[in-house]
Amino acid sequence: MLTALAQLHVEGLETNKSFLQRTLTSNAYRTGDISTDFVDRHRADLLASGD
Repeated sequence: MLTALAQLHVEGLETNKSFLQRTLTSNAYRTGDISTDFVDRHRADLLASGD
């Protein structure tokens, strides 16, 4: 999925590509520490200014 996101190019629309990349590469995600409140618990790491 990271390869697909790296190759993704969209013009004229905003995407959440960087958010998805940060999610997939986060230590919590990679170690399986995921649940329905994943984004809330890791908001500071996943959301960057400009997203």
